[in-house]
Amino acid sequence: MDGVPMHRVDIVYAVSGGLLVSVVMPAAATIFQLKERIQGPVGVSIYRQRLLMPDQDVEALNTMTFAGLPEPLTLRLVKLSYTDDDAEN
Repeated sequence: MDGVPMHRVDIVYAVSGGLLVSVVMPAAATIFQLKERIQGPVGVSIYRQRLLMPDQDVEALNTMTFAGLPEPLTLRLVKLSYTDDDAEN
């Protein structure tokens, strides 16, 4: 991936701030692609993940890319409760 700008992203627990996983993503990648990549390591389906922007209670939208965001970036993971809708997704 020579020449492709990369972003380090740390995913932490929303409540405790403890580190769950660190990944490196291309700057052009989306938040949805990040959710796909971390669902195994964090043990949470993409449909139950809410990633919050640093120092804010604003959700990182699935269509956002890492270009223009701080690097390294720390996102806070909120695990949503399971619903019957998850079984369909």
